[in-house]
Parts: sequence; structure tokens; C-alpha cells
Amino acid sequence: GTVLGVVAGVVLAGLVGHHTWLAFTLVLVFIFAMFFTAPLSYALMSFFVTAMLGLLYTLLNKYSFDVLVLRIEETALGAVCGIIAAVLVLPVHTDRRTDELLGTVLDRLGDVVSAAVEQLSGGSASDLLGKARDLDTALDELRDSTAPLTHPISPLRVRRRTVRYLVALLETCAYHARSLAATAELVPQSRTVTPDPRLGRAGRRIGHNIEVIAARVKDERTEGEVESGASIASMLRTDAPGAPHSDTVTARVLRHLQRLDEGVAGLARPLGVPVADRAERRAA
Repeated sequence: GTVLGVVAGVVLAGLVGHHTWLAFTLVLVFIFAMFFTAPLSYALMSFFVTAMLGLLYTLLNKYSFDVLVLRIEETALGAVCGIIAAVLVLPVHTDRRTDELLGTVLDRLGDVVSAAVEQLSGGSASDLLGKARDLDTALDELRDSTAPLTHPISPLRVRRRTVRYLVALLETCAYHARSLAATAELVPQSRTVTPDPRLGRAGRRIGHNIEVIAARVKDERTEGEVESGASIASMLRTDAPGAPHSDTVTARVLRHLQRLDEGVAGLARPLGVPVADRAERRAA
């Protein structure tokens, strides 16, 4: 970013150096672009800072190619100092930090799902809005932490695809968890939609799977298997007398439960958590 900014600064200084107001306008534009791109890309921010300095020195009649070369040298020195600090002073590896944030996301996801299913099945009400907000915050932090791993220039292609796959699955799970929470918030006040106690059975399997994956992420030596098998719809099917009618909340949340169950099971494979089919295990 700095090297390309030097090139842009040299070119712009020659093109608009004699047009004071145009150069001043470009300086303001580059300052805006510098702050706008800072959270998005450090390389873009460095480019706009360096290009802006070339124009600013032109306006001050202090322009010199040596000054821009010094900018490259200082940037390289800062990069070396940053690498030394990251390796020797604060050696926090991306893997460890990502695993910590991934475990937090899974914990928050489990909190939202458990509380929502409990309320949907007729249990006590809880602060679902706050739990969903905590889930979104944890997911945002994980997404920011994995940005270096998913950058297009990352040489670790397989790792980049795996991280993107995991983040996409977590975003899908978070969407369906929020939908469950939103529906659960309506149950206590609704007169037409009643809770369904059968949902607790499906919620227990999803909650168990999330706990197993979270424990494995935090400690690779932890043993446990993710349960799979019958679909959520078949788990809730019953012909017993007195079964809940079609006006229960089940019809509204069945799709979200099914997608959430599939998404959580999908997280197990790239994280190395074994998946056991309950029906096959019983047959064995």
C-alpha cells in the first residue's frame, strides 16, 4: 500500500501540483478515504495516507521524492518492529485466538437455542433479546479475527476454505437461532399459537451437539460424539391421543430447527468431531 501510494503521489504531484484547489480537494478526499478504509483494509489506508502526503508536500512547496522514499523506509521499519513485537513480546497465535472466539460463539449459540426451545416448549421466559445480541457480538468478533485467514492473498488455500465454510455455517445457525428466539418471544402473548412440549426433545439433541463441539474446540482431548439420525420432523411426529394440534408453534419453527440441526452437525466434520448416527448405533 505504501509503495503504490508513493507511485500515486508522484503521478498526482506532477499532474495537479500546479492546480492548488484541485490538489487541496484531493487531499480532503484522500483523508476521508483513509479513515473510511482503516477498518476494512490496512493496505488501502496506507495507500491513501501516502498519496495524500505527496499532494500535501506539493501544496506546502516541500515536495521531494526523497521524502516519499523515506516514507517507504519508515513503513518497512515499522513492519519489522511489529513482527518482532508479535513474535517475541506478545506471541498470541491466530489459531489460539480464533479457537477462543469460536468457543465463545458456540456457547452463545447454545444459550440462545436452549432458552428459545425451553420457552417454545412451555418453559419459563428469559431475556432472549439479550442472548441473541451477545451471539451477534461474538460472531462479529470471530469474523474480524478470521479476516487474515480468509484474505484473498493468503497462501493457505485449504485453511482459507475451511474457515470460510465454518463462518458461513455459524452465520446460518445464528440466523435460525435468532428466528427461534423471535418466535419464542411471541408465545407468551399470543392467543392463537400455543407452546409444544415435544420441542424439548429436539432442543436437547441440538444443545448436546453444540456442547460437544464447543468442548472439543476448547480442548482437543475432550471425547464426545455429535448425534445425528432422524429428522426433527420425525422426532416430533406422534399419533398419541391428546397430541398438540396444528395451531401450535411447531409448524412455525420446524424449518428453523431442522436447518439448525443440520448446520450444527455440519460444524462437526471440519472441526474433527466424530458424528454418530443414533439409529445405526442402536442397530449395532
